[in-house]
Amino acid sequence: MSVFLSIYSSKQRLKRAAPGLDPYVGGERYFEYSTLLPKLQGLLSTGSILDIGSSNSLLPTLLVERGYKVTCVDPYKVVGHQQEFARRMNYPSHLQVALADGAKLPFPSSSFDAVTCISTVEHIPDSGDTASLCEFSRVVKPGGMVFLSFPWQKFYYEYWGKEPLYVNDNSSELKLIARSYDLHSLGERLLNPAGLQLKYGVRGAAPNGIHWMESILRQSPVPSLADLYRGRKYVTESLGDECLHRRYVAVLICEKLKKVNQ
Repeated sequence: MSVFLSIYSSKQRLKRAAPGLDPYVGGERYFEYSTLLPKLQGLLSTGSILDIGSSNSLLPTLLVERGYKVTCVDPYKVVGHQQEFARRMNYPSHLQVALADGAKLPFPSSSFDAVTCISTVEHIPDSGDTASLCEFSRVVKPGGMVFLSFPWQKFYYEYWGKEPLYVNDNSSELKLIARSYDLHSLGERLLNPAGLQLKYGVRGAAPNGIHWMESILRQSPVPSLADLYRGRKYVTESLGDECLHRRYVAVLICEKLKKVNQ
């Protein structure tokens, strides 16, 4: 079974096991997960993983299904859905949940074999993205890996708005909604302060417009197949290539240097 189909199958199993708690898996998540999972399995066959910004993500389930022990972290109570997912899918001993801020993790140093943070760090305001990466580096073991994804553009960009950002976000105040990083800000804001070294990086762009097959699937009895189809159509490029699309999603693997001043 391809990694795309395995992601879709896991989503459907979880949807049946926990009605009403359907995890979000859009086209960009198919791209992110299908890029991350084979790389992770090639580098770490078993071990403990800290997942940041878990909310009601499908990723912890995908990780547990592949034999990892997962700790989910999120500052919002919706992360409790992960415990319900674990109970319904019969893997409660392989998953834990912590209500915590990614910039102030309640774990000892060198506690985890890897950290995953998918489409989360770009939303953390002020210098919280830098502080969070330093915390990821602190809690991962020396030589361990940090897996990241976030928006990517030709130049660093911050989008501010008044729309809700998180669950139960009723604020109408102007706030940071998301950042898009570039090569310079990747080093200055994320990797260098945390003592992380980029080992692998790729970016993907959604296809322009809606393909006729995607449109048909959206109207079918199984519209979620349209997200799988769109994820498979992402255009993949090197981080250093000229930016030809308006917006990308970058997926990175970073290694914690053996000697880091914490």
